[in-house]
Amino acid sequence: ILDNNLDDETIIDETEETWIAGPTDNQIDNLKEVAPKAKAFSIDNLIKAIYKGELEGSRGKGLDGWDPRIINDSEAEYIIKDAPKHLIIDEATHVDTLKLQAIANWAKKAGVRVTILGDEN
Repeated sequence: ILDNNLDDETIIDETEETWIAGPTDNQIDNLKEVAPKAKAFSIDNLIKAIYKGELEGSRGKGLDGWDPRIINDSEAEYIIKDAPKHLIIDEATHVDTLKLQAIANWAKKAGVRVTILGDEN
C-alpha cells in the first residue's frame, strides 16, 4: 500500500495476527509503538522464520552469505502453518530485492497480506 494519507489505525487491525519487520532494530522499535501485540522480526530473521531449509549455499553466496538462488526460488518450501494474516515491512527500500521476492512468494502461498512502508524518496 503506497498512500501518504494512511494512518496507523488504517493499516493495523488488532483483531488479526500481525507480524512486523524492518531492516534494523530501530525500524522494528518504531513499528512496535503502533503494533505492540505484533510479533517482530529483523528482515533476516523473518526470512529464516518463513523458509524451510538451509539458506546458505556452498557457492554463489550473496554479500550477506545467503545463496540468492535459494531465497528467490518460487518452488522453495515455505513455513505457512503459523503464518499471520498481515505482515508490515518498514523501510522496504532498504530491503534486498531478492529477500522481498522471497517474502512475496511466501505471502502468496500462505495468504498473507503484506504492507510495505518507506520514504517516498
